Parts: sequence; structure tokens; C-alpha cells
Amino acid sequence: MASAQATNGMVPHGNGAAAKGLSGAVTALALDTQAGSHNPAAMVLLGNRLDLELEFFAPIRDFTASAGGTLTGGTTESATEFFLIPAMGANWMIDDKSSTGITPVLAAQRIRTEGLEALDGVSVDRGSVNNNGYDHSVGYGFRVGWQGDFFRNLTIGASHQSRMYMTEFTKYAGLFAEQGDFDFAPISNLGIAYRATPNLTLALDWQHIWYNEIDAIANNGNVALAAGVLGGDDGAGFSWEDMDVVKFGIQWDTSDALTLRTGISYNSQTFNDDQVLFNIPAPGVVRIHASVGASCKISENHAVNFSFTRAFSDSVTGTTVNTGTQTIKLRMDQFDGVVGHTYSW
Repeated sequence: MASAQATNGMVPHGNGAAAKGLSGAVTALALDTQAGSHNPAAMVLLGNRLDLELEFFAPIRDFTASAGGTLTGGTTESATEFFLIPAMGANWMIDDKSSTGITPVLAAQRIRTEGLEALDGVSVDRGSVNNNGYDHSVGYGFRVGWQGDFFRNLTIGASHQSRMYMTEFTKYAGLFAEQGDFDFAPISNLGIAYRATPNLTLALDWQHIWYNEIDAIANNGNVALAAGVLGGDDGAGFSWEDMDVVKFGIQWDTSDALTLRTGISYNSQTFNDDQVLFNIPAPGVVRIHASVGASCKISENHAVNFSFTRAFSDSVTGTTVNTGTQTIKLRMDQFDGVVGHTYSW
């Protein structure tokens, strides 16, 4: 099963070139129209603008199993390691103090599994586990936010995204808990931005991702492989715990035309080392990533933006009740780049 996991488990470290250049420390900032995905309250500060972007995402995943166990020994690498992700956003001001930002919280996902034939016999719905082609799921949620200025040079922001209610994966109802139900976890953000000088801004964010709210993600996967352990209401999951992420970014306006950004973030581990078997398809083990970025104004109405993020290689090694003394090492590292164009009027 090919899985394009973002840096913080299932959640991107930021959305858009500006946010990614600061490693996502943007809850208290208003930088571009992707701000609506971090804090809707920021949209009123953006003016009239259109942002178009293209992201180049490369998650490198593999797992290594020791010899003489349930799994074939050796290293297996991910088959797909490059993804193109387009994005756009627009903001229209009503007057100097209010704006209209269209930021629907909608989601779509798809899945295709191969090579999971051994799990068919332990599912409540045999035939709905493996090799059924692509299946799609769509859903919705809501996001609220607040942003306020204090002491002239300090901004505080907060936002919350609800659980994303997704339709079930009917072709893979026997794989995920609750008959193929795979919702997105709620996300809470709190951020502070401090303008140390008129041209230098320091930003600090804390993010909490509520993975424990989603059964397909949070259910214990460290169970004996017996009939009925997959696909049911209490079916096996990835055993992910809630994740906390700390993000720090620096933005420097070197001139009216050029802004430079850099950032770093760190997250807590999502699962324990005795849960490695069920996390082979989704090895969300990356914990630290660093970013750089810039925005360059090329005319009165046009600007170009870019960011580059390196998520450093990390791994989790462990055993499970289903592999005995055989060890499994899950590893991932990532490269992420964004290029974009802004038109303002």
C-alpha cells in the first residue's frame, strides 16, 4: 500500500510556501491565502490577492525485517516516492476592516492496497482487504479561529479544526476499523508572533493533533492475528497516540521586495515500538524538519514565493506479538518544495 504521509503523521507541517518556509509557525500571522487553513481569522488582513502554488513532495519510506521470522527478511522500499500537489487561494476585501475568504474545509482521499493477501483471512469482511483497485472517500468539517494584537508588537492566534467526517472506504471495509471508516483527526493550534524589529518577526506555535479520536488510527494493532481482528468496530488500527508539535520560525523583511524565512519543528512520536507491524503501510516516524523560504516582489502586483523543507530521517525498531523475536525497523525521511505566484490588486 503506497502512502503519502505528511511530516506530522497525517497532517502537513504547513500549507503554502510562506507557512512551510516557517515550518508551520503561522497561527498568529497573515502571510497568504493559505492562512485560512491555519487560522481563518488571518484572512481579514491579507487584502485582495490570488495565490497559485505547486508542491513537490518526496516521502522516502522503507522497512527492514530481520531474517527467520513471519516477514521475509531484508529491506523493502516504497514504490512511489514523488507527488505533485497543487494549491490555490483567493481573498476579496469588502472594506478596510472586513473581507470574504472562501475556505471550505473539504477533504478527499483514496487508497489502493497490494500485497496484503495474508490479512484476508483475519478480516470480518473477506474480499474487502486487498487488491481491489482505488477506492475514494470524501468528507467535511469546520474550522474556527481568532487573532489579536497586544502591546503593538505582539500577536496571538488560536484555531481549531473539527473532526473531518469522511465517507467509508467500501472496497476496503474489511481492512480499517468500523467497516472502512477513516476520518481525519481534529487539530488545535496556538501561536505567538513577536515583532522584534520592524523587519524581523519571531513566531512560535504549538499544535495538538487528536489522533486518539479516530478508531481506525488509534485502535491497538498489537493483537493476535485471528479471525475478525480487522474491519470490525474494535478492529485493529495503527495505535497512534495524540501528537504535540512545537514550531519556531523567523521572518526577515530584508527590503520592500524581498522577505526571507526559516523554521524548525519537532513532534512527539505517534506510536510505540511494539506497534511496528501495522504501521508498515504508514510509517509516520519523522519528528524533526527544518525549512527555508522566500517571497520576492517582482512588480507592484506580482510576487513569486518558494520554500524547501528537509524532514530528517528517523526510524522506529521493535517487535510485535505477531512476529515474535523478529525485529522490524520502519524508516522515513522527506523532501518538500513549493513554488508559487501571487497576484494582488
